[in-house]
Amino acid sequence: AGAVATSFTVILFCGSGYWFLFFKAQTEVYTMVPLDSEREVTLFKMLLTVAAVCAAISMAHTVYRQCNYDILFLDWEKARATLTPAGKATTAPVSTWRQFFIANEWNELQTQRITSRDLTLLLMMLFLLGLDFQNLGVIEPTMRTNEPAPYQVSSLLLRFAIGGGLMLVIGLCQIAYKIVFHHNYVCHPIQQFVDLLSLSNISIIILDDECSGYYIHGRSLMAFTDTSMAELSQQMRKEQEMQVSA
Repeated sequence: AGAVATSFTVILFCGSGYWFLFFKAQTEVYTMVPLDSEREVTLFKMLLTVAAVCAAISMAHTVYRQCNYDILFLDWEKARATLTPAGKATTAPVSTWRQFFIANEWNELQTQRITSRDLTLLLMMLFLLGLDFQNLGVIEPTMRTNEPAPYQVSSLLLRFAIGGGLMLVIGLCQIAYKIVFHHNYVCHPIQQFVDLLSLSNISIIILDDECSGYYIHGRSLMAFTDTSMAELSQQMRKEQEMQVSA
């Protein structure tokens, strides 16, 4: 369903882009944009509806798969030796709160996207409403964004080309920024999660299918990670100075 939705969307965008470029950029009468009541636009609406339905099915399938992953947490933390009030040697139980915290961070990681939906919609409104790019959808062979006359009508094909083109450019700019700059010089969500696993001394096994999956090794070289802040800072300082055993 996802491949069908993507294919139909690309076809519709290329078709509407053809009408937009060749109609808007012409200096002599070469082609005319079909009206919304004509057969070509009716077929366009049908294909757009099919693409939207397939995209919704694909999204539901993705959510279903994410909800049915088998995830195993391997806690490498060792139990500490301690004394009972009677003076008898015993071992203290290992706290399970680190696993709860890792599980919560994993759930939050599922919502991470390389593009920002809020920023995309904000920029779309800025260009369409603030800069009047929506007026390019009027059936008139010019690139002017002036307020249309009362007798002028807009075209679904032209509006789709404008909206799709703006969203494509905004999305590509965000992807380029994230890959080139943000993930390299600010933060990378996946790398931060791996560092958190190592700091918590927990590994994770993700089984996304019956016979396949992923393993993230998070075993730490520190003696203990379920400890106080002072001792944790001291162990991290030793690791920085390469004073820990492999």
